[in-house]
Amino acid sequence: MSVCAQHLDRDTGHLMRQRTIQTSIFRFRAAASVMALCVLWSVIACTGMDSAGLFPFEGERPTAYQDEQILSADASLRAHELASAQRTYDALVRADDVTTRGTARAGRALTTLFRLPGSPAALSLYKTLGADNTGYDPERLLWGDDGLLYWSARGASWQDSGQLKGIQSLVSRDLPWRVERLQSPEAFSAPLTGATHEIFDAAVALSAELAPIERDLEAAIADEGYQVFYLPPQLFHDDDMGLVLGRAELSLIRGVLAATRGAVHLMGAYAFTPSLADVLADDWQAVIDDPAHPEHVTGWSAADYRLRTLDTHLLRAVRDPARLTTARDAFDTSLGALATALRLGNKDDRATTTLSWERVRTTTAEQLAQLLDDARAALNASTTIRHTSPALTADLSSAFDPGLTLPAETPWLTRQDAEPDTTAWALNEEAIWSLTDPLASPAPRAWQDDDLKLATDEDAEGAVNTVLDPFTSRVQDAYLSSQ
Repeated sequence: MSVCAQHLDRDTGHLMRQRTIQTSIFRFRAAASVMALCVLWSVIACTGMDSAGLFPFEGERPTAYQDEQILSADASLRAHELASAQRTYDALVRADDVTTRGTARAGRALTTLFRLPGSPAALSLYKTLGADNTGYDPERLLWGDDGLLYWSARGASWQDSGQLKGIQSLVSRDLPWRVERLQSPEAFSAPLTGATHEIFDAAVALSAELAPIERDLEAAIADEGYQVFYLPPQLFHDDDMGLVLGRAELSLIRGVLAATRGAVHLMGAYAFTPSLADVLADDWQAVIDDPAHPEHVTGWSAADYRLRTLDTHLLRAVRDPARLTTARDAFDTSLGALATALRLGNKDDRATTTLSWERVRTTTAEQLAQLLDDARAALNASTTIRHTSPALTADLSSAFDPGLTLPAETPWLTRQDAEPDTTAWALNEEAIWSLTDPLASPAPRAWQDDDLKLATDEDAEGAVNTVLDPFTSRVQDAYLSSQ
């Protein structure tokens, strides 16, 4: 037996051990600044669950994991050598061997995704977001020893505490931004004086790189030789975080990635000329102090002016209609992949994998899949949505052609005086209804007191939570629990 195979067999003990040390809750005050990096981790994290006792393989090892190159790539993942693993998987895909092709496709997709924070498109996004650190390494920041996952699994807090360094100091060399920029949204956004839609342009370029990853996942799912893909716990710096991914899990990942790509293209289709500094950082003091200033409003604070700036520019004009088309296509892919995940996960011959698909009744899973099928059809035409009460008909096509825009005379927010020296802004429901009422019948404004319900065999939200709760508990034990 090879050394790599021995490592796989020894992991059974690792994955069945219960953690006896709970890690402390840490809070990222700099969430906005590391958003582009952490979203990529959360996309994958939401596909994992309780893997104790499931892996390495019980009984006969899957065919692909009898191949020395697959085992070599697995060893590279354990050592956090993602580039090496990616090269191995790529070579196996090109070799087109039926016994390893599907597993290699999945491996190439996932390693490409894990390395995406260090891609040229990602670096361009960080630059647009005012990256001011030198020599930073996003891949090492996320996956390497002394990185975010490493210290999170060891209970480190984000902030320094006395002589104890927090995560922000421990990983500071690999952050795209100096620590000072991460202390508040105002500090982060103050240098960002260009139009906000320029940031979305860079984000769209990055999200476009998800499409080939989705195609690799699709090919792996369709491959007759594919059984499972294993992400070893060493990759995530925690013994309980080994993930076993079957076809259903790959389809779920594909759906999440496509939804992310669609959302970014949708937001990037609209004009938003104010800068992030205008919305988050400008103190407006010159206007506040000058009653003669044309923009001065008696009693207004900086927050009032910032909210007005946001209000007057949000979803007011489409800048790039082609991105709306791309968004619709991406949502179409996403809804189809999510429906497929439900069906694959509830097949009678389903493999034992990380997600607990068996917790949802087969009939409920099919009903939820049909809801997704109907929502997918509604992207392009009027469609009756099954399993809704009262019966709902939706036509979302106008959201993508010509797009949803709010007239200039209709505010998103209304400001009402509250107690002295305080103000309150409230969402203008009329603005929401003016956009959404044309999309469905009965119109959303009629959905009062939870009148619209999903008529599935089990409560839909409860069914989903039943599947996800074991994973969320495991992530909390690994990264978010008190020590």
